[in-house]
Amino acid sequence: MMSYVWLMGISISIILIPWIVLKIYKTTKFKILYLVTLFWVLWTLGLSTLVVGYALGGPLFIVQLVVIAIAFYFSRNRLKLNIEKLETENENKKLKEDLRKLRNQVLRQAHEKNLSREDFFSIEGVKEHRKLLENAISSSKRHVLILSGWATSYVIDGDFKTKMKLALKRGVDIYIGFGYTDSNEKRVESKYQKRARKTLDELKKWCSENKINGSLKVSEFSNHAKLLIKDYDFAAIGSFNWLSNARGKNFERSWVIKSEHLVKQEFRESQKMLK
Repeated sequence: MMSYVWLMGISISIILIPWIVLKIYKTTKFKILYLVTLFWVLWTLGLSTLVVGYALGGPLFIVQLVVIAIAFYFSRNRLKLNIEKLETENENKKLKEDLRKLRNQVLRQAHEKNLSREDFFSIEGVKEHRKLLENAISSSKRHVLILSGWATSYVIDGDFKTKMKLALKRGVDIYIGFGYTDSNEKRVESKYQKRARKTLDELKKWCSENKINGSLKVSEFSNHAKLLIKDYDFAAIGSFNWLSNARGKNFERSWVIKSEHLVKQEFRESQKMLK
């Protein structure tokens, strides 16, 4: 009976300690979990002799190692979910703060330029953003500039490629920039990012092999800006990742500025980032 209680205590410590640290300090990766698990493995392998004067042997030795492995596996998955939830909450808080700052900036610029409410307005939700993007590509006459944190095949698919070709044939210059980089992590491309890159490469190859009036410039750099500019008609700036978000459930909002002076200024500044 004592053995069962002991094994239960080991399991609970491996599962609860990392979770408690996460709740108290609001941040942790997996160091605490690894340290707690390593302690119990070493304890089972003989560290216990330094404290209680004896070490486990026989079937109980194997059982305890198996229990530690199962508890570690369960705790790691649970901790991963909790960390992802916390990071999402932090990202949403940051997004709301960024949107608040953006709103104040837009209103301040509007006041300074004596703009009316007809010169700027906000859009919300994935559908409204997608509709604006499709309209920009299909009706542009001069240029389209798109900045996005990520580029995936959720957006850059066969239909996107067809619409881009039609715009390029019309003589539209298209500028695309993406490449969000996390300073704490090594970039690992998902299959959706690889498909998008392949589609963009195919578009660039098509442009070089055909006589078209427009041009395509694709730049990959450390970018987290989300911007859509159509001709000098409007510039949309906000939270929406234009090249990767097609059906997300997160709240999205962007400000659409129609002042020709500000749109031209934003276009010139954004062009400088596209090497």
